Amino acid sequence: MSMVERINEDLERLPLTLQSEVLNFVEYLRFKNEHQSIPESVIQSTPDVCFGKPRIRNTRIPVWLLVSFRNQGASNQELLRNYPSLTQHDLPAAWDYYSNHKNEIDQEITYQHSFEQNLTD
Repeated sequence: MSMVERINEDLERLPLTLQSEVLNFVEYLRFKNEHQSIPESVIQSTPDVCFGKPRIRNTRIPVWLLVSFRNQGASNQELLRNYPSLTQHDLPAAWDYYSNHKNEIDQEITYQHSFEQNLTD
């Protein structure tokens, strides 16, 4: 018996509500696999570039900056237009990185905004 056949048998033994939950979870996993994050190499951290902050590969565009602009309402199209060195694959990588490192990026945005505020005071 194949693994798929065993899983189907196990699934059929579950109550309908649990079957539905399992199938929804499987669909989620399939979706996540199909839209798997862009390779980590798109996001780089190099000590002597952008103070070691995560950035788009081979640029000096930090992830925190893109996230900050996005939080302020910038669309992907605007960001790609304003940063011509970015590709259409760079922004999903930045958003994925942000979702996995939210506290780190949010702290950097807060720090950068307070730094800018101190410059204008």
